[in-house]
Amino acid sequence: MIHRNSSRSESPIIKINCGAIPETLIEAELFGYEKGAFTGANSAKPGYLEVADKGVLFLDEIAELPLSSQVKLLRFLEDGRITRVGGTNSRTVDVRIIAATHRNLEEMVELKLFRLDLFYRLNVIPLHVPPLRERKDCLLPLIRHYFELFGKKAGVTKRLSRAATDVMLSYSYPGNVRELMNVCERLVVMSDTDLIDIADLPKSMVRNVCEYDEMKDAFGGWSDGMSLQHALDKVEKAILERALEVYGSQRKAATNLGVNQSTITRKLQKYGMEYH
Repeated sequence: MIHRNSSRSESPIIKINCGAIPETLIEAELFGYEKGAFTGANSAKPGYLEVADKGVLFLDEIAELPLSSQVKLLRFLEDGRITRVGGTNSRTVDVRIIAATHRNLEEMVELKLFRLDLFYRLNVIPLHVPPLRERKDCLLPLIRHYFELFGKKAGVTKRLSRAATDVMLSYSYPGNVRELMNVCERLVVMSDTDLIDIADLPKSMVRNVCEYDEMKDAFGGWSDGMSLQHALDKVEKAILERALEVYGSQRKAATNLGVNQSTITRKLQKYGMEYH
């Protein structure tokens, strides 16, 4: 969107993943190389910075850039000039750099894993994209988008049941959008019917959501301002109710909870719970 709405929209946007290129090749890929610069360099090749001249170079996973390459990138950001590997002549290119990472660069700077001067050069206009779990309103449009996208590729039309939709909307997606894409593609390709239900969802997703719901129910809708003792009482009461439901008697519940039956009786009286 930045590229499309900028004055550089008629020029190329080149995207590279810094973590996907071997450390020994990243410098040659960025800055290019001359013929004979290394074994296998049978001809000269421009680097991504040259190809992106007058346009945009998007450096994804910038935190994976080796320290040696960070130095050379910093030099380019300072004077706009590049020198191919194995070359002696430098040239000026006009490139806008956009960088992205899922890691904390400030922590990496403290650990000497990322150069402080390069961090400040790149961190001119920072944009923070919150994880999916913090922008639930995006989930349903994204799910619909990827179902349609992968459905067109596979030549099928799939839809989610209400129950399956609720599970997918409640899931935390620790892998963010990539995990959501993976799940949507798997469901579209692997499900046998046009209607996808809970049974078709990944077991880890269903288990995670169910465990969360059970915990939430146990806390009884804890809210800001509730005291610790009040919260503990609500949890204890929920455990007692569940234990009596499962084991059927105070004696068995006490045995499985590791307390005396008198303790169970006393706590039932405390919470005004009648059970014979």
